Amino acid sequence: VDAEKSIDAFLANNAKTIPSHLRRLMRTINEFAPRSGTTSRAVTLHVLQTTKDTTAEVDGYTPGKFVIVGVPYSSVSKPKDDDTIMTCGCEKDVALMEFFWWKTWTIKSANPGLAGVTEAMKSDWLDGRHRAFFYQAYTGGTMLGIDDLYPQGSEVYGSPSYDLRIKATQAERFVAAANAGLKILGQPLWVREKEPVAGHSLDQHVGV
Repeated sequence: VDAEKSIDAFLANNAKTIPSHLRRLMRTINEFAPRSGTTSRAVTLHVLQTTKDTTAEVDGYTPGKFVIVGVPYSSVSKPKDDDTIMTCGCEKDVALMEFFWWKTWTIKSANPGLAGVTEAMKSDWLDGRHRAFFYQAYTGGTMLGIDDLYPQGSEVYGSPSYDLRIKATQAERFVAAANAGLKILGQPLWVREKEPVAGHSLDQHVGV
């Protein structure tokens, strides 16, 4: 309850910060306050902020000589507010996307005896190299960036209106990619005319 209230207060500008002990729990306990990863860019960046006023992915530090392992830049001590890079050298969008995944992804067991049982990522984190692969595959395959995944306006994450906007955004981008002759995950797309979807202006259908 305290965590939820602290997020609401931060969003309403009634509080300049979310208490550091709550931010630490949000960063380290998978199922604690999932809204910390699904609400907005500002909230998640603040959650990833340490008591030393640095923003870093949990495993994203790059000490010593820089090598290519998925983290594109060397760590910096005092980045500018408008930098796209965090103090650990991670790209902000990649770090925010992984935190979103970590707070939302679950899997189901293939064992029929465990039907209905789901499991979250718990304490599993992607290293920098794997994070880069996952990010490119996810954004390329879904046509969605991190800002698309945050609720907009009065939307609530996971609500019907949220899901509809996500699907409409994907459809429009897949059609645009098809018209541009691009390939999605290596598969060529084709477009044919179709009746408009009710409530939407889309008049094309995308298939693979």
